[in-house]
Amino acid sequence: MHDRGKLLRCYTQNIDGIEEREGLKIGGKDAQICQLHGDIHTLRCDHCNVIQQYTVEWMDMLLDGEAPECPECVRKCKLL
Repeated sequence: MHDRGKLLRCYTQNIDGIEEREGLKIGGKDAQICQLHGDIHTLRCDHCNVIQQYTVEWMDMLLDGEAPECPECVRKCKLL
């Protein structure tokens, strides 16, 4: 549909990023793809909603059942 110019918008539950690898625009005003459940490349803080890229350290923490600290929340706490 995209190649024929027929794709207006696609809502997906895929989290693997296949649409982005195929060159479709994700997010923003001109997005063709709306990801309903996020993706496997980012984490969103439950407190401040900032989106961060996964790191190896965070993945190890998550696999151990621990939640990593949000750098934005930590930064804001230091300002107080």
